[in-house]
Amino acid sequence: MTGMTDLAAFIRSLPKAELHVHLEGCVTPEQVIAIGRRNGVNLFESVDAARAAYDVSSLDDFLKIFAKASEVLLHADDFSEVASAYFDKAAADGVRHVELMLDPQAHTTRGVAVGTVLNGLMKARDHASRNGLSTLLILNFMRARGGRSAGTAGVPRYLQPAHCGARDRLG
Repeated sequence: MTGMTDLAAFIRSLPKAELHVHLEGCVTPEQVIAIGRRNGVNLFESVDAARAAYDVSSLDDFLKIFAKASEVLLHADDFSEVASAYFDKAAADGVRHVELMLDPQAHTTRGVAVGTVLNGLMKARDHASRNGLSTLLILNFMRARGGRSAGTAGVPRYLQPAHCGARDRLG
């Protein structure tokens, strides 16, 4: 048993990178309940009910709960809380770099401004950086939803595509 303990400790000590992490998939059942209550969005009766809903057996079920959990995220602090908690957990597991993906349209189509999302994530990135974790954001834009649904109103100037070396090809 000592050999396995030593191996687990050794693996935990190795530097790691998370290169494909979806923000919306980082929302824990506990966060769905706590953030949901704070925002008046009650998706489940209890943490146990939320945990049961997270016990999925197919990709389709996974995508449904992924979308449902996102409904509680309404304010910059919500996004910051979810990302910061994930970053802390990743760092504790020896992760040194995270590339966090998000779908702005999953939030803008619910009335949450993309600037709200990004401001919360910038706060979480600052938190991660102070704790020695490097992070990048990867924004996914769903072409089927149209470029306008991504919305850039309220996005800080330094995050606009022209200031990030990106080009707006969505229209």
